[in-house]
Amino acid sequence: MTRSTDPLVHVLAYARAGLPILPCFGVYPDRPNPDRPGKLLCRCGDPKCARPGKHPLVTGGLHAGTTDAGVLREWWRRWAWANPALKTGGYDARTGRPGVLLIDVDTGPRKDGTPKVGDETW
Repeated sequence: MTRSTDPLVHVLAYARAGLPILPCFGVYPDRPNPDRPGKLLCRCGDPKCARPGKHPLVTGGLHAGTTDAGVLREWWRRWAWANPALKTGGYDARTGRPGVLLIDVDTGPRKDGTPKVGDETW
Protein backbone atom coordinates (compact mmCIF):
# COMPACT_ATOMS: atom_id res chain seq x y z
CA MET A 1 0.00 0.00 0.00
CA THR A 2 1.33 3.43 -0.95
CA ARG A 3 1.37 5.94 1.92
CA SER A 4 2.77 8.97 0.10
CA THR A 5 0.89 12.27 0.02
CA ASP A 6 2.41 13.08 -3.39
CA PRO A 7 -0.40 12.64 -5.96
CA LEU A 8 2.10 11.67 -8.68
CA VAL A 9 3.13 8.58 -6.69
CA HIS A 10 -0.49 7.40 -6.73
CA VAL A 11 -1.05 8.43 -10.35
CA LEU A 12 1.92 6.33 -11.48
CA ALA A 13 0.78 3.37 -9.35
CA TYR A 14 -2.66 3.44 -11.00
CA ALA A 15 -1.00 3.68 -14.41
CA ARG A 16 1.25 0.68 -13.67
CA ALA A 17 -1.94 -1.23 -12.80
CA GLY A 18 -3.25 -0.42 -16.30
CA LEU A 19 -5.71 2.28 -15.27
CA PRO A 20 -5.66 5.35 -17.55
CA ILE A 21 -5.44 8.57 -15.52
CA LEU A 22 -6.08 12.20 -16.44
CA PRO A 23 -5.74 15.49 -14.53
CA CYS A 24 -8.85 17.38 -13.48
CA PHE A 25 -9.32 20.84 -12.06
CA GLY A 26 -9.31 20.88 -8.29
CA VAL A 27 -10.93 23.30 -5.90
CA TYR A 28 -9.13 26.03 -4.00
CA PRO A 29 -8.94 24.66 -0.44
CA ASP A 30 -9.25 28.12 1.11
CA ARG A 31 -11.52 30.02 -1.34
CA PRO A 32 -15.27 29.80 -0.78
CA ASN A 33 -17.44 30.01 -3.85
CA PRO A 34 -19.31 33.34 -3.71
CA ASP A 35 -22.21 31.92 -5.77
CA ARG A 36 -22.53 28.62 -3.86
CA PRO A 37 -22.49 28.99 -0.07
CA GLY A 38 -20.72 26.14 1.68
CA LYS A 39 -18.84 25.11 -1.49
CA LEU A 40 -15.28 25.83 -2.57
CA LEU A 41 -14.32 27.65 -5.77
CA CYS A 42 -13.19 25.48 -8.70
CA ARG A 43 -9.67 26.20 -9.96
CA CYS A 44 -11.17 26.91 -13.40
CA GLY A 45 -12.25 30.22 -11.80
CA ASP A 46 -15.92 30.03 -12.81
CA PRO A 47 -18.14 30.55 -9.74
CA LYS A 48 -20.99 28.93 -11.69
CA CYS A 49 -18.94 25.83 -12.58
CA ALA A 50 -21.29 22.83 -12.71
CA ARG A 51 -18.55 20.30 -11.81
CA PRO A 52 -16.17 22.02 -9.37
CA GLY A 53 -12.95 20.06 -9.09
CA LYS A 54 -14.20 17.30 -11.37
CA HIS A 55 -13.64 18.31 -15.00
CA PRO A 56 -10.56 17.58 -17.14
CA LEU A 57 -7.67 19.98 -17.56
CA VAL A 58 -6.80 18.35 -20.89
CA THR A 59 -8.71 18.15 -24.16
CA GLY A 60 -10.36 14.86 -24.98
CA GLY A 61 -12.25 14.41 -21.72
CA LEU A 62 -12.15 10.91 -20.30
CA HIS A 63 -10.59 9.61 -23.51
CA ALA A 64 -7.46 11.65 -22.73
CA GLY A 65 -6.60 9.30 -19.87
CA THR A 66 -3.28 7.52 -20.27
CA THR A 67 -0.96 5.03 -18.61
CA ASP A 68 2.10 6.66 -20.23
CA ALA A 69 4.36 7.60 -17.30
CA GLY A 70 6.10 10.35 -19.29
CA VAL A 71 2.83 12.08 -20.12
CA LEU A 72 1.59 11.71 -16.56
CA ARG A 73 4.81 13.16 -15.14
CA GLU A 74 4.53 16.13 -17.49
CA TRP A 75 0.88 16.76 -16.55
CA TRP A 76 1.63 16.64 -12.81
CA ARG A 77 4.75 18.80 -13.27
CA ARG A 78 2.50 21.39 -14.91
CA TRP A 79 -0.48 20.94 -12.56
CA ALA A 80 0.83 19.50 -9.28
CA TRP A 81 -2.49 20.46 -7.63
CA ALA A 82 -4.62 18.52 -10.15
CA ASN A 83 -7.19 15.97 -9.05
CA PRO A 84 -6.28 12.58 -10.53
CA ALA A 85 -9.23 10.99 -12.30
CA LEU A 86 -9.80 7.62 -13.89
CA LYS A 87 -12.43 6.56 -16.35
CA THR A 88 -15.12 4.36 -14.86
CA GLY A 89 -17.81 2.40 -16.60
CA GLY A 90 -18.18 -0.56 -18.92
CA TYR A 91 -15.96 -2.17 -21.51
CA ASP A 92 -14.13 0.32 -23.74
CA ALA A 93 -14.27 -0.97 -27.31
CA ARG A 94 -11.77 1.69 -28.41
CA THR A 95 -9.00 0.38 -26.15
CA GLY A 96 -10.22 -3.16 -25.46
CA ARG A 97 -9.99 -2.52 -21.71
CA PRO A 98 -12.55 -3.80 -19.24
CA GLY A 99 -14.48 -1.22 -17.26
CA VAL A 100 -13.98 -0.07 -13.69
CA LEU A 101 -16.73 -0.08 -11.08
CA LEU A 102 -16.44 2.66 -8.49
CA ILE A 103 -18.58 2.90 -5.39
CA ASP A 104 -18.54 6.31 -3.74
CA VAL A 105 -20.42 6.40 -0.44
CA ASP A 106 -20.96 9.98 0.69
CA THR A 107 -21.41 10.91 4.32
CA GLY A 108 -21.84 14.22 6.04
CA PRO A 109 -24.63 16.76 6.38
CA ARG A 110 -27.73 15.55 4.51
CA LYS A 111 -25.80 12.45 3.38
CA ASP A 112 -26.36 9.31 5.43
CA GLY A 113 -23.96 6.97 3.61
CA THR A 114 -26.75 4.78 2.24
CA PRO A 115 -25.36 3.17 -0.93
CA LYS A 116 -27.38 4.10 -4.02
CA VAL A 117 -27.16 3.11 -7.68
CA GLY A 118 -29.04 5.56 -9.86
CA ASP A 119 -32.42 5.89 -8.19
CA GLU A 120 -32.14 2.54 -6.43
CA THR A 121 -31.30 2.30 -2.73
CA TRP A 122 -29.66 -0.92 -1.53
